[in-house]
Amino acid sequence: MYVDDAQYWSAYALMHINREKALEMYRQFLATYRSSPYYPDAVADLNQLQINIGLAARKAPYVAVIRPDGSEATYTIAVAPRVMSVERLIRATQRNTPHIVREETIEPEIRLRIQVLSALGRGKQDRQSFETLKEVALDRSQPKVLRLVAVNSIAESRDQEAVPVLLRIAREDTNADIQNTAIDFIGYAARNKERSVEALKELFESLPRSRPDQLETTLYAIAEVGSDRAVDFLAKVASSHADYNLRSDAVFYLGSIGSERARRALLDVYRSK
Repeated sequence: MYVDDAQYWSAYALMHINREKALEMYRQFLATYRSSPYYPDAVADLNQLQINIGLAARKAPYVAVIRPDGSEATYTIAVAPRVMSVERLIRATQRNTPHIVREETIEPEIRLRIQVLSALGRGKQDRQSFETLKEVALDRSQPKVLRLVAVNSIAESRDQEAVPVLLRIAREDTNADIQNTAIDFIGYAARNKERSVEALKELFESLPRSRPDQLETTLYAIAEVGSDRAVDFLAKVASSHADYNLRSDAVFYLGSIGSERARRALLDVYRSK
């Protein structure tokens, strides 16, 4: 009779002991007890847990990894969870959104190229290495996994031209996964976080409303920086943007940042309505 109660509180307790096990238990709970009165609380807890893990690890949203499963012909793209409002996460869960890991079969030659591109992104960069990564990232005829790895390696390089390349991909590319990856990496790749916020703000304001996924990703990337400029922009979106979902996300991000400036911004948003 109280099985759902027990599983919910067990997951809640694990949040403070073992985050990975807590993630698994929350997902099991959401898949099994959709009618439980604890369901909304579990969604909110899972959302916050994913945010905390992502912020703590500073993981990129897309990471290409060779999977040593014996087949010698698979890769895994692990997608770190992006922050969503609770309402949006509930909708996604109800649609049975695929899990955050996708697997595809690829040829050994492509696997080797993945390893090469990953290696180029580590350590000291030279101009030829960066230009090679840039060429792969911008070439839409290349396999998506190679382009994802190239984008990741460009961000890792911290080259002064990394942000312009990522912005170009974010604005012009036709593949949503590649675009979102580039956007998420802009804040990470920039040596100056305030400049990265300005670049992301300009990107956000230039994107058409017909690209809601990229708008959401850009807003999240701004929130991840979490600086005063980021807070001020989130406050602007929360109080005046035409898209209600983006306003809702901005409010959520301000609450997640939790600084005094963010709290004041939330109060101003509340009092203005």
